[in-house]
Amino acid sequence: MKYQIDQLTSLRGIAAWWVVVYHFELYLVNYLPDFAHTIVTKGYLAVDFFFILSGFVIYITYGNKLQSFEKNYFINYILRRLSRIYPLHLFTLLIYISIPVSLLLFSQQGILTGKFDLLSFLFNMLLIDAWGIESELTWNIPSWSISAEWLAYLCFPFLAYVISKYLQSLIYKIIAFLILWVLFVSSFYFLGYSSVGNNVAGMAVIRCVFQFSLGCILGSIYLMDLKILLSALMRRILLSIGLVCFSLMFLSGVLDFVIIGLSFGAIILSVSLSEGMVNKILLNPFFTLLGKISYSTYMIHYFVKDWFKLLFVEEIGVATLTELISCFILIFVLSVISFKFIEMPSQRYFNEKINVRFNTQR
Repeated sequence: MKYQIDQLTSLRGIAAWWVVVYHFELYLVNYLPDFAHTIVTKGYLAVDFFFILSGFVIYITYGNKLQSFEKNYFINYILRRLSRIYPLHLFTLLIYISIPVSLLLFSQQGILTGKFDLLSFLFNMLLIDAWGIESELTWNIPSWSISAEWLAYLCFPFLAYVISKYLQSLIYKIIAFLILWVLFVSSFYFLGYSSVGNNVAGMAVIRCVFQFSLGCILGSIYLMDLKILLSALMRRILLSIGLVCFSLMFLSGVLDFVIIGLSFGAIILSVSLSEGMVNKILLNPFFTLLGKISYSTYMIHYFVKDWFKLLFVEEIGVATLTELISCFILIFVLSVISFKFIEMPSQRYFNEKINVRFNTQR
């Protein structure tokens, strides 16, 4: 089995830009046809795709190593996850200080409250802001999902143990997936929410951990290397299920939290096994690049948006098409720069330190 699945990297890049255009939806509404605008308005669901994809990738990468709760493996795993997410998170959080400082100096607001509260800054720095501590999203808005994923990473060894010990057969994995899916849907339904995007701060942990767990189960199915999964017919069936479920969110009144687990799960599993036209499209160098820089795109775009609003938006929701295109180009360029000079160098540096530590111990 191939553990570095380039098609999924490309999907991650597409999903990152789905989030970007979603956050600019208010400015794009006058420039998009109705069907495209409808898709853009659902861009918050890309985060749910990230959660499931993250569980899938983490399981196929670390699942077999962490199921035994061996201390060194756990420390190694945690340090590598931190080296992956934290340096860029910290960088974007620090450059975000430029916005409230500018507001203090050049606006009549004169205080740091709400989104730029100082205590919230500490919670964000510690990656615990989405753990039910705060009622609103603060500072770099997209980073709430990084905080929630950090909690999922900490829970992962337990998930790996349960899956390896109690979900060894395919039927058990499918049953567990369906049970988790029902519990996830029920948690939103019985709390009275109409969308997974309601009460983002309050539901962050539930939204992330449940879907991360679904991804882990899918990852364990992928590792089984079942011949039936590898058949062209099964791949087409899975992809069809995923796309049909995805379409239901736009063509019917089905609540999104009912659909996303099944839709994104089927798409991820089918694409991970794909060898046909879908594979060729997703392995296009442009999509591969979008995937590689997707974390930088996700983390940096809201900072660009906030400065965009401060500098160019005089009337809420109004911006020229030229300004929007220029802003998207800037986000892409800054994503490449961030990836090349911040994200990758910091990850290499810390991973080298981790390698030295664990090689020395052995």
